[in-house]
Amino acid sequence: ARGVCAPPVRNPAHAPTEVGNMSVAHQFAVREQKGCSLIAGPSHSEPYKLGDDSRKPLCETKLDLVYSPDGSLLAAIGADAVKVYDTNSGSASASIAVANCAIASFSPRSTYLLTWERLTDELQASGGNLRVWEAATGKFLSGFSQKNFSKDAWPYIQWSSDETVAGMRIADGVHLYSGSDLGKGVIGKLSHEKITSFSMSPGPAPYKLATFAPEKGDKPGSVKLFAYPNLSAPLSSKTMFRANDCEFMWSPTGSACLVKVTTDVDATGKSYYGESKLTYLSGDG
Repeated sequence: ARGVCAPPVRNPAHAPTEVGNMSVAHQFAVREQKGCSLIAGPSHSEPYKLGDDSRKPLCETKLDLVYSPDGSLLAAIGADAVKVYDTNSGSASASIAVANCAIASFSPRSTYLLTWERLTDELQASGGNLRVWEAATGKFLSGFSQKNFSKDAWPYIQWSSDETVAGMRIADGVHLYSGSDLGKGVIGKLSHEKITSFSMSPGPAPYKLATFAPEKGDKPGSVKLFAYPNLSAPLSSKTMFRANDCEFMWSPTGSACLVKVTTDVDATGKSYYGESKLTYLSGDG
């Protein structure tokens, strides 16, 4: 069996619930040979044996399970569809016909579900293989064509914490959209050539975006921090060599970002695991 623990419940509508004879404030999803189930955890820290009265069978999927950030929804990725379950009741709230979905993720407030599947001619003609859905109902909202997939770059679309703005990486920067209606088109563009990853900050407006472009030939790599809607110049930036990949680590309010830049090979020969260094980007410049 394989389990996925739900995030802490932050939605009052999904506060501690009676399951069996016990009040619970958390749960986890278990994927077993027969399928998937939601299991309610105890409301105390004492040793406890889980019984059948705490189990809610969901589906027979053998693929991935993804919780929404607030723990109120669970997406089960199957071969022919992605089913969204209300974790409070265990009932399916939506079934989204996405054949061969490879990965899915929720927006910060659990309003939207993002899915990706391999691009086909049919999907190319019908709106794309990277699609945004209304999480609770499964209603299709917008789509884009995204041929290549990298798990390190997922999710390809990122929302601000309040879901007001959404960003998607392109070859020479990031396109910004209305978070509630990506179909309206681009509302802003952040320019940073040859970027391979970006990250939207947590916290309130002004929304920050951090970008990374690896070194190429004799050109150094770079990390930059921008603030929406003033995207013409970065708030702070730094260039460096020996920069192939990066990881963004934001402060809770999004006022600063610590960037871990790595390379697969240590030029000095001191480490088998390559090199890494930290760069601090401040929203104050």
